[in-house]
Amino acid sequence: MAFVNLKTVARPQATPAADFEPAQVWVNIGHTVQAQNDQGEEVDVFIGLPKGLPLDQMAPVKTSSSSEYYSAIQESKNDLLTQLMKAAEKLQPGQSRIVNLQVELRRVATPHAPIKANENPFIKSLDL
Repeated sequence: MAFVNLKTVARPQATPAADFEPAQVWVNIGHTVQAQNDQGEEVDVFIGLPKGLPLDQMAPVKTSSSSEYYSAIQESKNDLLTQLMKAAEKLQPGQSRIVNLQVELRRVATPHAPIKANENPFIKSLDL
């Protein structure tokens, strides 16, 4: 078996700025409030987080899995992306609309401490 020195492996180059296509379709997370505009009219104003998600730069996720359950979830993610992109195609440049989605707020779990080799029931001493 050959070992590869990862420090010497060629890494893909970043896309040059000249080839970069800025996103045209965004998903922004926020809420709507009523406020007065510059003309004193009551209007709904969308207040979004400082950064949105560039929808048209998202790639579909891989859906092949040994788990039918996991594959179904991945296919649903791709379908959600497709539905949002189809809805965005109907918008005129500069136009936006509110869609009924849910926002999940999640915090990463604390990693477990490593198990000591002498306490790990899955480690077996092999007679090699």
